[in-house]
Amino acid sequence: MSQFLNYIDFVQKTIAEYNGLASDTAGYPLISEASRLLLKATNSYSYMVDYRTGGYIFFSSTFSDVVNHSAHLVKKEGIRYYTSLINKQDWEIINNSIFKSICSFLAEAPSKPDVKHRFIFNYRIQQPNGNTLSIRQINNFHKIDKNGRPLINAGVCTVIPYPSPNYKITYLAQSLNSNHIWENEDVKTFAPDQAEANQQLSPAELNILHWIRNGYSSEKIAEKLNRSLHTIKTHRKNMLEKTQSRNTAELLQFSLANGLC
Repeated sequence: MSQFLNYIDFVQKTIAEYNGLASDTAGYPLISEASRLLLKATNSYSYMVDYRTGGYIFFSSTFSDVVNHSAHLVKKEGIRYYTSLINKQDWEIINNSIFKSICSFLAEAPSKPDVKHRFIFNYRIQQPNGNTLSIRQINNFHKIDKNGRPLINAGVCTVIPYPSPNYKITYLAQSLNSNHIWENEDVKTFAPDQAEANQQLSPAELNILHWIRNGYSSEKIAEKLNRSLHTIKTHRKNMLEKTQSRNTAELLQFSLANGLC
């Protein structure tokens, strides 16, 4: 089971410790702010989730319009259902690195819960029609226990351009300074497709990719490797499909971004 969901289980098992923390969420500023953001950007949705129950206190219906998944089902099934919609590689990074970083930041931050800290990261969700959306999530925590553990999280999610095939996840932890400007306290970048890409391409394809990066044409590669021109062209076609590249330039860009060859 994932670290994040293990954390949800931990909070629920020790619920008695948190019963003294009121769960009333009326008047939290992020909800009204989220509403304003949603009026300006129809490709956004907002939420508030209580880790003590694993359920959503609030989940905006615009999720159905933006992502084409059921907002009602997410609200009914809770955080576990929503995380199941996230790309597998992205979720592993969120679970193993980003959530851990957030918890460490909160544990070191001042104990008074407020909206002076926020966390931003992106991930992919696949729509029912097979299209992939990149989602940027901006969130903060309205209730934190005495040990800095997060209990109630609220935020806004917005669809952003999807720069396939060189997708990267960027995580930011920010604090609001005295001039009311958000400053980066922690920045991390991840390439979720790197491990998958290395597994996708065969040794023969990686060898051909090496010669492509060195400026060799298909004819020269065929001669160099003592293979037929048809074989080389087939490998190149397969590499474009596997990396979702439209041409050789994108294939080379993908290889550089993911440390191939």
